[in-house]
Amino acid sequence: MKFIKIFIMPVLAFLLISSLVAQSNKQPISNLGNSKTIKIMESFGSQTNKKPISRPKTNQAIQIMDSMNSTTQNKTDKVAENVTKESKEVIKKEVTSKKTTTSTTVKSAEPAKPVQPAVVKPVAPVVPVEAAKPTKPVAPKTVEPVKPEVVKSAETEKPVEVKPENPVNPPPVAEPAKQAPAKVPESKITATAPQTTEVLYVNPRTAFELSATDNASNVDYIEYKINNDDFKRYSNAINIAKAGRYTILYRSVDKTGNVESAKSITIIVDDTPPQLSVKPAIPYHLANNARYTSITNSYEIEAQDASGVKKIEYKINEDPAITEYVAGQPIKLSKEGPNTIFYRATDNAGNTNPEFQALIVYVDIKKPIAKIQESFPLIPVGDKKFARKGTSFSAKAFDNESGLKEIFVKTDESKDFIPFAEPIIFTSAGEHTIEVKATDNVGNESEVTTLVVSTDDVAPATTIKAISRD
Repeated sequence: MKFIKIFIMPVLAFLLISSLVAQSNKQPISNLGNSKTIKIMESFGSQTNKKPISRPKTNQAIQIMDSMNSTTQNKTDKVAENVTKESKEVIKKEVTSKKTTTSTTVKSAEPAKPVQPAVVKPVAPVVPVEAAKPTKPVAPKTVEPVKPEVVKSAETEKPVEVKPENPVNPPPVAEPAKQAPAKVPESKITATAPQTTEVLYVNPRTAFELSATDNASNVDYIEYKINNDDFKRYSNAINIAKAGRYTILYRSVDKTGNVESAKSITIIVDDTPPQLSVKPAIPYHLANNARYTSITNSYEIEAQDASGVKKIEYKINEDPAITEYVAGQPIKLSKEGPNTIFYRATDNAGNTNPEFQALIVYVDIKKPIAKIQESFPLIPVGDKKFARKGTSFSAKAFDNESGLKEIFVKTDESKDFIPFAEPIIFTSAGEHTIEVKATDNVGNESEVTTLVVSTDDVAPATTIKAISRD
């Protein structure tokens, strides 16, 4: 019995130290030895304390060690000296077995420290126990996975990722929402007249309305200024009656004090309607304070305005129908005599001629009358007309409308008409032809007048004979 106690004491010391190391690493004591070793411990306990020894915890092991040290202090010196090679071999085998069973949890050669002779000595077994005592338990490195989730250690409060057998992609982590910048109100200007390109042309009757929106704290007020004036709060529609160029700046402020960047609009107040004119394809002939023209003439209406011409309208004579003029489609007049063209225009600023302007044109459709006048009366002889010697012929024409413009003449075998300049005198005997025509001031051409005249330059022959008087 004494021999058993001497032999078991080192083994028991080793097992107790190994138990403390395993407890610090959160390993159950059953991993530090096999069931045979536990039975030896229980047998030893039954011989000393008459009670079976359970798997001691850290504090209990220390109490047992203290109790054993107090009763066996003197004997342990001898036991340490008489440890046989056989007991050392047993210890080495236990160390090897312990390394094999704890290789998944203990790093490298750290568990070999408890088997050194200085540590195994039971003289002061508390020293290695305190050296191996951890201040805080370490979380286990391997955990049996149940669900693919992230758990936290109760002692360290550090997240430990538990990898399942079939890992799945973790859900995406939502980014923190970005704080939206502060919004400022937005204002706009509306005119009661149509806008053009970069500059807005308006008439004095045009009014401007300002409006603003704010999706956050709502609009507090709108303010504006004209040219170099100071800003003032908007309350009623803006109207500028005086003609000229203006720049309107406007902006809005919300209830939290956000001020909109000022916007601008440039306007030109135009209080003048378009300037109109009617241009004929053939110039008029002015006579007796009237405009004369041919029925073949055509007319175009032209308009000029700073803001641009929106439309031109016209009507003819007493016809009430108003027609919108289309550029490139000139107006035709078909009535003889006086004709009136009524016309007006509207510009892009909304200015319209207050009344139709009127143009009166006299359409001359009558031809001039041309004739030939001889200086001496002609002498009819049979079906011929003889001209006295020295008779001259003149071309004459007249027109009672627009007036005579020019007379043309052609004689005998001439191919072309030439303007009549002076009277015609034939010097050769024979039959001669004179043709005359004339045009008036609006282009009407007369019919051709023809005269066939004969001249005689042979003197008559006289004979004498006696007459008997019986």
